[in-house]
Amino acid sequence: MKLYLPELRLRIEESAELLRERAAGQLQIAPDAIRKLDIRRRSLDTRQRDVIWSVYGLELEVDPAAVAPDTGRRFSQIPKRALPAPLPPRPSRLPEHPIVIVGAGPAGLFCAQRLADVGVPCVLVERGKPIRRRAQDTKRFKKSGELNPESNIQFGEGGAGTYSDGKLTYRTDDPLSAWVLETFIRYGADPEIRYLNRPHIGTEHLRACIVRMSEGLSAQGVAFRFDSRLEHLVIEEQGNRKVLRAARLTDGEIPAEKLVLGIGHSARDTFLALQADGVPFVAKPFAVGVRAEHPQLLVDQSQYGRHADNPALPRASYALSQQVRTDAERGVYSFCMCPGGETMACSSEFGGVVTNGMSYSVQRSGVASSGLVVSVNPPDCGDPADAFAGMRFQRSLEEAAFRLGGGTYFAPAQGISDFLSGKVSGRLGAQGTTYHPGVTEADLRTILPPFVTAALERALPAFERRIRGYTGESGIIVGVETRTSSPVRIPREEDLQATGWTGLYPVGEGAGYAGGIVSAAVDGVRAADAILKALA
Repeated sequence: MKLYLPELRLRIEESAELLRERAAGQLQIAPDAIRKLDIRRRSLDTRQRDVIWSVYGLELEVDPAAVAPDTGRRFSQIPKRALPAPLPPRPSRLPEHPIVIVGAGPAGLFCAQRLADVGVPCVLVERGKPIRRRAQDTKRFKKSGELNPESNIQFGEGGAGTYSDGKLTYRTDDPLSAWVLETFIRYGADPEIRYLNRPHIGTEHLRACIVRMSEGLSAQGVAFRFDSRLEHLVIEEQGNRKVLRAARLTDGEIPAEKLVLGIGHSARDTFLALQADGVPFVAKPFAVGVRAEHPQLLVDQSQYGRHADNPALPRASYALSQQVRTDAERGVYSFCMCPGGETMACSSEFGGVVTNGMSYSVQRSGVASSGLVVSVNPPDCGDPADAFAGMRFQRSLEEAAFRLGGGTYFAPAQGISDFLSGKVSGRLGAQGTTYHPGVTEADLRTILPPFVTAALERALPAFERRIRGYTGESGIIVGVETRTSSPVRIPREEDLQATGWTGLYPVGEGAGYAGGIVSAAVDGVRAADAILKALA
């Protein structure tokens, strides 16, 4: 007999080993009458100041003879679980040439996994390096400011999300999301990501999963071509459609009757090359701003009260948003909040400073790092009909930050209270930030667009009301955060092929269809299923 307990509470200090005993008490049965216990959901309840609870949703298999009829009826409603989407059947006709997947980020890797699992040959093309070599380049840039524009936090095996905090936010009712999570578990992720309210595995575990995934794909026959950038598409015209025939890479041409384009949101040179080939692009909204750093203890105290130093609690995160009216109605919100994390140097072009956040699973930096960004619409960047106006807008901010920081990939930084007061106090040297290779204290108002500055000025006092001390002297902002999402979208049809094209499948964040690791992976899986359907 299966039953579901929607809310069983344990104090945060109590072990999950007590779940069987407490569940039995709630059902008024003996613990050994519970034959199987499955955690379906786990979250934290921090609303009561005197105690913090771990809240579980439990699916149980129990001895029906032990359960009173009225108890069985009360707990018989079991919520549906999104089972992993089954693999499509192996097509009877395999393609003449391997499917080409450009970009080894989540969209590309999970697309390759889906195809490999049914025996369809594919080749993964990645402009950057494998993780182990890529890590050396990112470490060198962090230490000395020596940038490799082809191997950095944006480009390389695993994509930009490999250097993040490993958030695996997903739709709980989506079978494709469930398949992606099970694939992560298959390659070593903790099975608890199935039920955690906010699954987070940390950048080091995410990298390890990606390495094992690439090894698994290679064992399944997937070919990897690193240090290889897409330069041109070879097509033929058939009526009003462009039919893909091949792809020209920096290391040669390969047949490509079906190509999955998962190039990420920072592949600006590839965007321009694709537009020259006739690939359609349209401008889309995105966001820009700064990176905010606070002592992690300040955030923990805000969320947990007197329990802030409880070692059983994870480091607290926050999600802030505020609608403000400046020149227009704008949203200001936190982005990629990394508790116990650090602010990373994420440049991928010479002469530009880009920031983002990252954290390890242990979250022990003592700093809460979060993007603090303002919504940007296509008209803010110039001509809304110019698909790449937003891209140039991003670049102009990055170059301005590079100049303001001193021209050495040092980032401009300012105390939040100084920013609101319009001054540079000189106190940043004593406090410091987690950003490397370093920061230069400067007035960020001189490079941020007026509408961004005005929106931040209006939103920050509201954030102070939610997290006391947010605008105090311990808060720092580092500029600039520009790569929140792609400023462009490649329009596509219901079968996921680019509008007006046959054989080209734009996917993931760069194509404008995802906003995180799992959503990008799901989009890649959808493209794989569309290709399998076409082959069938």
